[in-house]
Order: sequence, then C-alpha cells, then structure tokens
Amino acid sequence: MAFATEDGVRARLRLTDTTLVPQALVLTAVADAHTVVARWIDPQYANGTPPDGLVLGETLLAGAYLL
Repeated sequence: MAFATEDGVRARLRLTDTTLVPQALVLTAVADAHTVVARWIDPQYANGTPPDGLVLGETLLAGAYLL
C-alpha cells in the first residue's frame, strides 16, 4: 500500500482541477512512486505507519511524475 495519497499529492502541488489532472493520473503517479520507494526502504516500514519524511518523499516523487 502506498504511503502517499491522492489528497496529499493534490494538496502539496495545489492540483485542484480534477478535469486537467484526473484521479487515475494521480493514482498512477502514486503507485509508480511507491514502487520506486519500496525498492529502497527498510522492510520494517512495509507495514504500519511510515515516518512523515517517507510519506513526504513519496508524495513529492509522485508529484514529480505528474509534472
């Protein structure tokens, strides 16, 4: 399960227009970002609540994919 959320990505990048940036596009970016992050993180973060920095990093990576 991804650490970033659609709402988090939209809020961080101020992407309020759901016509210009549809939900499917954001969710794909979140999934792609999580795939990359999951390769490198300590397995202890695979379950449970991740640290805020990990959530922020994945959120920003998803945002970079969108942009």
